[in-house]
Amino acid sequence: MVGQELVLKGIIDAEYGRFYSQLFSKRETGDNEDFINHDLNTVESLFPVARSFVAIIEDRVNRWLTNQV
Repeated sequence: MVGQELVLKGIIDAEYGRFYSQLFSKRETGDNEDFINHDLNTVESLFPVARSFVAIIEDRVNRWLTNQV
C-alpha cells in the first residue's frame, strides 16, 4: 500500500517505501512468532530513519490538509 499510494505517486522517496516494508516485515515476524527479540544495534540503526520517515509523513499530511481548506 505504501509503495502503491505514496512511492509510485511521488509523495515519498522509494527509500522510505523500502524502509516501511522492512519495518512491516519485522512487526509481522514479531506478531507471528512466540518469542522474538530485536537486538539493540538493529533498533538503534532503524530509529533515525524512522524519525525521518515520520517527519516526512507529517509534512505530507500537513501539506495535504492545507490544500484541502
